[in-house]
Amino acid sequence: MNTLDSSEASRRSSEAFQHALDSSSRIALDHWIPYFTHYESARLCSQRGEQEQAKHHLALILSGQWRNAAGWYRVSQLTVTFAFSGKPLETAPTGQNHGKYSLENALMLKAYAGMQTLKENAQAKMH
Repeated sequence: MNTLDSSEASRRSSEAFQHALDSSSRIALDHWIPYFTHYESARLCSQRGEQEQAKHHLALILSGQWRNAAGWYRVSQLTVTFAFSGKPLETAPTGQNHGKYSLENALMLKAYAGMQTLKENAQAKMH
């Protein structure tokens, strides 16, 4: 039985997530894919200790924006100011509106909880 070590699994996961994001301009129906890809990327980054990159992925989910090869797209009107920086996510030009996607509310809850966990972990390290 072939098994991967954790660094190889992490590398392959990153490549797969990047491929999904790079291919997002071709998505016609499954608009949830980029958002869930960002969520899973945030989890992987957090596990690797890349907290700022994890925050970036979660911030994209919470902002309702995503970027593909064709540019920025705004899906929802949610505006978020993050407690760890006190600054809103960079405003991007509004593009094609894909509307709500499957499981959006569930993913928003997961992303918010992830952001809170990152914030609490950062505070715990300061003390």
